[in-house]
Amino acid sequence: MKCKLCNYDKIHTTYQGLIRNGRLGRYTENPIIMWKCDNCDVIWHESILEDMKYYYESEEYRNSLEGGEMRNCFINCMTKRH
Repeated sequence: MKCKLCNYDKIHTTYQGLIRNGRLGRYTENPIIMWKCDNCDVIWHESILEDMKYYYESEEYRNSLEGGEMRNCFINCMTKRH
């Protein structure tokens, strides 16, 4: 495997375990391997979702973060500032 950012071929596992999935106290069902590049120090994990766009842009995801209404409030506040 190579670095996703700089394409360097020396990487190592920096963490393996559950990671937070959305709000505090909610974790992935399976352990995730976090990789780190020995050249540029970027850290990443392989995709654990097949449909990232649906997951991150759906109302279900926003509600899972307990932020469905907070999202609208944030957008309104930021729109008014600019």
